[in-house]
Amino acid sequence: MDTVNMLNEKKIKTTKYRIEILDFLIKEENRFISIDEIQEKVSSDFSTAYRALELFEENNFIYKTKIKEKFYYTYRCDEGKNHHHLICTECGLKIVLDFCPFETLEKKYYDLGFDSFYHSRDFFGVCQNCKDQNIID
Repeated sequence: MDTVNMLNEKKIKTTKYRIEILDFLIKEENRFISIDEIQEKVSSDFSTAYRALELFEENNFIYKTKIKEKFYYTYRCDEGKNHHHLICTECGLKIVLDFCPFETLEKKYYDLGFDSFYHSRDFFGVCQNCKDQNIID
């Protein structure tokens, strides 16, 4: 589905910057991106980019996480309800784990009579490429 149709489906007004920002995040779906990089890529001001990102997050197009006290954004992967990411704190690389490290806890949760268990967790570190390039902050 193209970006315009995605926005129209959610009844979101299409603007040049909204389309460019969402297209950019989809193109770069394997990493988390700072608002600074997004602004630079689409040549928008901060408030325009920020409002678009908040709107996209509210409509579940994107996912936001905090890395080193700054928010980063990525196109929301469709890997199911409970999934986890490994995120490089230097380049923003995003790897979706193909297993749940909390399966034992989830089983215990149900054993205790709870229902509708949901969790989301990110794991942060430095990827091999950043270590090899020695670009660690």
